[in-house]
Amino acid sequence: MKTISRWLNSLAFVLVIATMLACSALTGVSPQGPEAQIGNTLTLITATRDMVTVGVNAGKIKVADAENLRDQLNVARKGVDVAEPLLTSAPSDGVARLDAARAAIQAVKDYLMKKGVNP
Repeated sequence: MKTISRWLNSLAFVLVIATMLACSALTGVSPQGPEAQIGNTLTLITATRDMVTVGVNAGKIKVADAENLRDQLNVARKGVDVAEPLLTSAPSDGVARLDAARAAIQAVKDYLMKKGVNP
């Protein structure tokens, strides 16, 4: 009897979790608020800047390359600045700006990794 009761409790728990996940997927609401999205993107920029510095110090990229990569990250940072107010006034436009900034950051990270610089 305890086994059936435990099994039913587990099933009920799984159904509740599945229902919660399905509802959040249907609403299209991001699990993170705008502040968290901005914060995560800024953290990515900072980490990628650190990768650039490591690459220069390790001699894996030239100083001129590092300047170009930093310029790309500055553009991504400006994109975040533009996205921030849009996330509340025009959320889809804000998300599109953040996605573009993240794509630029990822391109810099991919380049660095091809040059042998690890995150």
